Amino acid sequence: MCGIQDTPPGTAVASVAARLDLDGRPDLSSLLLTWTLRGAPHYVPPGDHALFTLGVLPEAADPAVAEVESIMVDALRKGPRPKGEVSAFVNQRAPELSPYCRACDAHHPNDNVFRAAALKGRFVLQGTAPVVLARARPAAKGNAEALRTELLLRYLHAYAPTTASHFATWAGIDPADAKRRWTAVADAVVKVGKGFVLEEDLDELERPRPVTGARLVPNKDALLQARDRDLLFLDPAHRKKVFPMLGGPGVVLLDAEPVATWRAAAKGKRLEVTVEPFLGLPKRRHAELDAEAQRLAAARGQDVASVTIG
Repeated sequence: MCGIQDTPPGTAVASVAARLDLDGRPDLSSLLLTWTLRGAPHYVPPGDHALFTLGVLPEAADPAVAEVESIMVDALRKGPRPKGEVSAFVNQRAPELSPYCRACDAHHPNDNVFRAAALKGRFVLQGTAPVVLARARPAAKGNAEALRTELLLRYLHAYAPTTASHFATWAGIDPADAKRRWTAVADAVVKVGKGFVLEEDLDELERPRPVTGARLVPNKDALLQARDRDLLFLDPAHRKKVFPMLGGPGVVLLDAEPVATWRAAAKGKRLEVTVEPFLGLPKRRHAELDAEAQRLAAARGQDVASVTIG
């Protein structure tokens, strides 16, 4: 598992719904929510907390991040607090680390520093709308070097063939850091095309199991976090539709092949799904899209769904 991103809030529910045949809303209460890969909030199993914090943490520590993190943990000593309150606490204790923000018309720590502080593994998120922070109990522990290697192995299992450069972008770390980590697995990978695959996964890659059916994958789903987008979307025009500068759509998969984009709008208890095919959708598959949209609506807590194919 490589974590379930929840940007914007609710995306994680759609990602889980796309993978499990559920009749209602997925229960994510057993998972931890934390800022991790690329500074984005992800749900992860409690047992993987150290992997997705200490395992992502860069080898070269930023002194500002360490100082802000220590103050943030202190701010949470009496219990969970909204991000704004924690930010004000940091500003009070270390004003030199809280520059003026024109957009907010206030002094506060850089948001990237706030998010990077979570990689120490001593606090988690209790929610993102609004953002509420709480101490991690227990705090993440483990051998940092081993965790960094394990994170790379997880990535290789999920995204190979791939490269150290793609791993750096996926994890949100410096390319030089990614190359250093890569040396730990160099003897376990083999070249396939322009990328590398774990030798133990080669047979499964060459003989993949067939996948059938329709799925509505949200824009920030783990599948779409792969960095070799030119392989997933062979047509540059399709890639442009899926990955615009802002506010990208989800992707419709038919038998594991991307065939369209989709967007959803909630109208009361109704979920209205608009599908824009890349080349056209066979009418015989429309019923599958209707059923999948209904599953998505149930996962989001809505009663009914409608699908409009553009």
